[in-house]
Amino acid sequence: MWSDFHNLRQAWGSRREADGGFWALAGFEFQLMSSLLALAKSNNSESPQQIFIETLSDQVEAVGGYLVVTQIKRSLQSSTLSSALKELWSIELLARKETPSLVQHLRFRVLASSKLLKDVVASLKKWQPKEQGNLEFLDEFKNKVSVSVEPDPRIELAGFLVNAFGVDDPMEHINKWLGQLVASNSRSHMDSALGQIVINISALRISARDRDNKFYLWSLNDRPPEIIVKEEKTKNAVLVGQSPTHNHLISGYFAKRPIFSQIHENVEDWLLTLNNMLDGQL
Repeated sequence: MWSDFHNLRQAWGSRREADGGFWALAGFEFQLMSSLLALAKSNNSESPQQIFIETLSDQVEAVGGYLVVTQIKRSLQSSTLSSALKELWSIELLARKETPSLVQHLRFRVLASSKLLKDVVASLKKWQPKEQGNLEFLDEFKNKVSVSVEPDPRIELAGFLVNAFGVDDPMEHINKWLGQLVASNSRSHMDSALGQIVINISALRISARDRDNKFYLWSLNDRPPEIIVKEEKTKNAVLVGQSPTHNHLISGYFAKRPIFSQIHENVEDWLLTLNNMLDGQL
């Protein structure tokens, strides 16, 4: 799938509308912020999804075995929906020509900050390309299109950085990333900027994880359970070569066990008896 995607990306990059899309993306903050939000959410895991900005339409995201190709518009009205569908339809036809095995993996999305259309489903159903060729694939294409609204990706991204990574000043990171993308004057520079941003996001994630593991404020509720349940799996019952955590405490790893006190008393009695026997032999 990926080799076909890169072939399709190359084929699309040689067309005139691809350059127009690049400059449109670089000029609109909404498009960039939506892409940054998707990038941050994608990289908040040990196995991040791949996201490509302005390589095939405005954004491509790998989701569940599909490549979701997104056209980003500030407002969703009749003209902008028609424009978005026109470009996505062109990509569908190009894929059928250049990389037919990739077609089944393609999905399309139109993303906007506000929706002015009353009935998006009806508008999508009525839409027809000006070129009348290849219309036998049109219904299949429309079934792969979804429309979503994202009112303020900048605020959502700021909230995400605070909640997911504990960032003190999210706008500082956002403005820095936005500046890196806007300053890109070629696709190679854009790819380089994205690489740096991904590294920054990964560093934030790792820092947040290490902070969670190393620092915790204990509360009155942080106590061992009253009833200890026996762990049948021996390897899970004992901590070996790892630092204790809050979860180990509340799970009962350090709870008092009466049997240990009894064992201790029995050992003390045995040692006392043994000492008395030895003293009697001397």
